[in-house]
Amino acid sequence: MKKLYIKIFALGFLFFIGQIDVFPQISSSYSRLGLGDMVYSYSARRAGMGQLGISVIDAAYISMLNPAGLTGLHSTRTEVGVMYNGLFLSNDNASSYSSSTDFSGATIAFPISMAHGISLSAGLIPYSNVSYQEENNYPGTNSASNGYNISYKGTGGLSKMVLGSSYRFPFDLSIGATVEYYFGELNYNSTISFPNDASLQTGTFTTRYRPRGFSTTVGLITPDLSKVIFGSENISDFRFGAVLSFSSNLLTDTSLIISSSLVDDTVQNSSITTKLPYRFAAGFSFVLNKKYLFSFDYLFQPWSKYALNGVTSSFMRDSYKISTGFEYRPELEAGQSFWEQVMLRLGLTYEQTQYNINGQGINKYSVMGGFSLPLSYQNTLDIAIEYSIRGTKDFNLLQEKIIKLTAGISLGELWFIRSDQY
Repeated sequence: MKKLYIKIFALGFLFFIGQIDVFPQISSSYSRLGLGDMVYSYSARRAGMGQLGISVIDAAYISMLNPAGLTGLHSTRTEVGVMYNGLFLSNDNASSYSSSTDFSGATIAFPISMAHGISLSAGLIPYSNVSYQEENNYPGTNSASNGYNISYKGTGGLSKMVLGSSYRFPFDLSIGATVEYYFGELNYNSTISFPNDASLQTGTFTTRYRPRGFSTTVGLITPDLSKVIFGSENISDFRFGAVLSFSSNLLTDTSLIISSSLVDDTVQNSSITTKLPYRFAAGFSFVLNKKYLFSFDYLFQPWSKYALNGVTSSFMRDSYKISTGFEYRPELEAGQSFWEQVMLRLGLTYEQTQYNINGQGINKYSVMGGFSLPLSYQNTLDIAIEYSIRGTKDFNLLQEKIIKLTAGISLGELWFIRSDQY
């Protein structure tokens, strides 16, 4: 009966997700550059402890950032989530607030051979999103001129379908690789209107990009080095990890569309290439007293090499992210109460984003936390909250204060496992 309740809850959660827009609609003017804002974690578990966790091998988590982490899986796992985004946007003269609730990703993974750490994973997760809306008003210069308004709006993003696998060598070195298919649609709209002159028509100019293409990621996680380095029973599972996502050229269909009340016409179609720069990340982690997990990570991506049809942008620079995370996970024992099984998380990050506006770099500071509530053995409801500050009011720029609330369910069951293994 308890499993039935869990499945009903999961189906209801999935139905709720099905009613949500895939791409967020919060207003972030910086996302009009490049491919938009990067999405590093679809999972509430990782979002609660710094988003990365490059070196963590976790039996109860599907590692999509570093596929080598899949070697720890003991059961088939399914994860799916949603994210609430709230944004306070301000400069020296005005401020605004916008929000949305969005699909954050879905993955499934199952072990083929636990003895050799062979696992398979598949998922649909976001890579970036474009979401902004702003309006500029231009009053008339004299009595004969009634002025006009220009509004800018961007929507869409880049997603990827991922198929991955892992393997653990006899000396406990874990490796993994994924094949990724990138796809998406990015729309950039400019609308000019004349509110005080009915004789003039409102016109909208839309530039649309539809990139698609394949790439791959490889990763590794070292054996447990705690006894070699520390020789202490209190520190365990000390590991280093690294992952490299290779650069890729995405074939991109482009369209220029002109719309008004009198015409709706595609005036230009062409195919170009989008240069997606490589991504490298590395880190280490360890467990203290078998309950407290600590992770430290660094991620780098040379967005200065991003190019659209071979042309780079002066508004893009190399980005990096520094992250530290903490997780409290109690050892599971028979007879534990509900609250004795709750997991807690905390994370801090600093990010030099890829945005460079008029020579001023846009940086981001974040603090996050979260917890997991047990639904049953191996099944949890995961919650994470993040508060970030990005940008500055100086130099006529915008400052963003971001609140993200991520919720997800993580379900585990035994599939394809012979009974003689237990």
